[in-house]
Amino acid sequence: MDLGRGIPRRCDCGAATVVLTSNTARNPGRRFYRCGAISGENHVFKWLDKAHDEEFLVVANKLATMEQDFADKKADLADMKNDINRRSVCHFYDVLSVPCGLNMPAELLKTCYAERNPSTLYMKGVQFFFTFNLQEEGLAFMKLAADEGYERAVYTYAMTRKFFWGDEEYFAHFTRESVDRIGKLVRSLKWAWGSLHGDEFRAKRDEFISTIVPSFYSCQCVPVLERDWVLWFIENSKGDKMCNRCFWIKEVELFFLQRRKLQWKLRWLQFGEGTRGQ
Repeated sequence: MDLGRGIPRRCDCGAATVVLTSNTARNPGRRFYRCGAISGENHVFKWLDKAHDEEFLVVANKLATMEQDFADKKADLADMKNDINRRSVCHFYDVLSVPCGLNMPAELLKTCYAERNPSTLYMKGVQFFFTFNLQEEGLAFMKLAADEGYERAVYTYAMTRKFFWGDEEYFAHFTRESVDRIGKLVRSLKWAWGSLHGDEFRAKRDEFISTIVPSFYSCQCVPVLERDWVLWFIENSKGDKMCNRCFWIKEVELFFLQRRKLQWKLRWLQFGEGTRGQ
């Protein structure tokens, strides 16, 4: 019986094979494997030279298979590395750093959002809160981005809570210098909260302008440089040495005077009903 390809080390009966030498006229001196227990045709028999040739092919095939498996695993690891790098880039890339004149591919923007990119979470939160008047969902998305350390989101989240509910907890994350820097960064963007706002937003904005902003101009901490009540220029009305109260009045007022057109990138990022609160 031939036990497959290669060297037969054991017989079907379980006994170890032995190597013997043929003394027949047809194969004189040719060595062979056979069962070491008993004789008979029902036990293993294989010529040694044939078994060794087969063993070489078996080992060669195993080696080729191992090499192919290694190559496949190496390719899989490369794909995984590329996927991790892509996901890492899509997670951390600030989509708001792309100039508005450049068309960012819609699929790339959606991929960034799928990877929980903080800048896209921030955009979604801003859209929900200020355009759709979905305050709970909007705040949740802004906070997700803020918790990732995204500065624009931390700033926007802090300003929103201050403006709507008088909550100053998140202002502890900032110094005056950092607020001034991030505020200018946010205001430099070529997009804003949208052209439509809810009644609550408009009411609070009007209340802030009528009751709080006048104290900015009447405060004697620093002389007013421009006696102009056009509030868009509030940033240039006093120098850097104004008191803390005037500084925060200026920042909150500038933050909510963003009244440009609806942000251009959001038209590419489709926020459906199924994505709310995710």
